[in-house]
Amino acid sequence: MPLKVFISYKFQDTSRNTWVDQLYRDLREVGIDAKLYNYEVALGESFSEYMTRGIRECDYLLFIITPEAVKAIESGNGALAFEMEIANARRIKDGFRIIPIFREGIETSTYLSDHRYLDFRNDDNYDDGFAELIQWLFRKIKPPPLGNLSFESERDAINHARELVKIARKEFEDKNYLEAQKKLEIAIHLDPDDISSLGLYGRTLTNLGKFEKAIVPLTKGIELTQFSSNRKLYLTSRMISNYCMGKYDLTIEDGNKIIEISPKHRQGHRLRAITWIALKCFERAIADINISLEEKNDYLCGHAIKAIILQKINDIANAQKEMDICASLKTKDGVDFYCLSLAYANIGNSDKAIEMLIKAIQNDSKCLPRAKADPLFGEIRDDHRFEIVFSTLSSSIEQAENLEE
Repeated sequence: MPLKVFISYKFQDTSRNTWVDQLYRDLREVGIDAKLYNYEVALGESFSEYMTRGIRECDYLLFIITPEAVKAIESGNGALAFEMEIANARRIKDGFRIIPIFREGIETSTYLSDHRYLDFRNDDNYDDGFAELIQWLFRKIKPPPLGNLSFESERDAINHARELVKIARKEFEDKNYLEAQKKLEIAIHLDPDDISSLGLYGRTLTNLGKFEKAIVPLTKGIELTQFSSNRKLYLTSRMISNYCMGKYDLTIEDGNKIIEISPKHRQGHRLRAITWIALKCFERAIADINISLEEKNDYLCGHAIKAIILQKINDIANAQKEMDICASLKTKDGVDFYCLSLAYANIGNSDKAIEMLIKAIQNDSKCLPRAKADPLFGEIRDDHRFEIVFSTLSSSIEQAENLEE
């Protein structure tokens, strides 16, 4: 027997009625026995009998939400209110499913105030919405299967969690952040008190661009770890997350904490310098980046950020000298390419900025979400190639992740 779906809607003008008619035809084309009164109620037949029989015999009711439809239901009078009363009575009796389809407006009926709906308000997304509707109607959307993780004792569970953390750490080091996230989420479920897994999980989320979600595990790691080296790692990731969310006061606070632990911490000073640039506090920025370079004179990222600061204060000649130093140094990782891209963007060389950004993301995918959020890319954000980089490389990363799954 084909699936039966009753369409409940408010008859209005031609364009609105035509949209409902198209939905009806599309449903029937994929084998769903959709019911629309235009085609079901013959001359001389009863509308109330059609509504009562149709709702009693169908598998689902689709309610097309428009402001006029909501008003008709809330009035308690008319055909639409009658249909909803019958459908709601059946829902209470046997769990009958009423599916709201948002076509217009922002308000729904009190009958459906807490019901999950499908959004068809944007015609450009019709095909995606229709595909999702079909998936739900045929019950093809299901939760993933449960894993078979059972242990004879709590100690066995903890041991398994620790093995997962080891694997996750290797995945993290290999820049497979999505795989690391999956392993760590299981590990934390098995052993929620393990500080190292919480901290690594927060760092992983930061690298995946899930900045808001990263804050809680990073904060727990910072508060609970007894090792200053780990505390600096977690503070650094929290600093990056806060910076990417535009929370510069918190970014500065975390930078201060890192520098309290290690006064010459290169990355702490560099990240704090970048934040000072975003805040247009260039004297403080130059003071921080000079400390980074005192600690390591061939620090490529330090010279790149110093070039940005000098450019911002119109010291063009010395900014170019810093870029010349960068050119003489060897790029070692994605962060080096990222800092070079930032520098080129800010000195006005958009071609080199795009080239370096592509290399940064290809070297380490964590550079992609950071670049999307970084205010220092404002100089080239309107360059159409900037958006192409994100759309193209985002797709490549997603495809790689899907292959891994």
